[in-house]
Amino acid sequence: MMNYRIIIVLLVIFSIQGIFGEQCLSDQWPPKPDRIVPTYVVNLDLPPVERWKNISTIYKPAIIDLVNYIKTFALSISPELQFLISLVDTKLPAMADTLPAPYGDEMKGISQATGAPLGEIVLYNIFYEIFTLCTSIVAEDQNGKILHGRNLDFGLLLGWDMLNNTWELSEKLRPLITQ
Repeated sequence: MMNYRIIIVLLVIFSIQGIFGEQCLSDQWPPKPDRIVPTYVVNLDLPPVERWKNISTIYKPAIIDLVNYIKTFALSISPELQFLISLVDTKLPAMADTLPAPYGDEMKGISQATGAPLGEIVLYNIFYEIFTLCTSIVAEDQNGKILHGRNLDFGLLLGWDMLNNTWELSEKLRPLITQ
């Protein structure tokens, strides 16, 4: 009887893997015009609070959309999570001052430029690092140019969009991708 249960569990696992399995996409490079990632130069000689002002202003609607999505998603799990959102807005701003320089001041600048609460900017930066389990690589080419690549490993309880076959949070982040 136990063997049948194991076989059934394995069949279910392999069936799900087949439905949501990997696909080989061979015609994705170069990207189509609507998928080209914009390039910006961040002046690191500016004070940290000002470095991201121009980019944050450009992306303000998408940042606010992301902030609102995460709040809505949390409340869809349970309306009782509103106390956590309030806690983030009241307690986490102080954490910006405890982060290694210049990160806290950069987050303050993003918050000021977008109008998003500082606690939420801090949370999403920390959340991104801890919760998503993303993989990144930093390398330097022969000319001294620093290259940074990062994947978006979302999906840990962040809302699967069955219609588009993707993670909803990834779709909210996609418009925010820059280089």
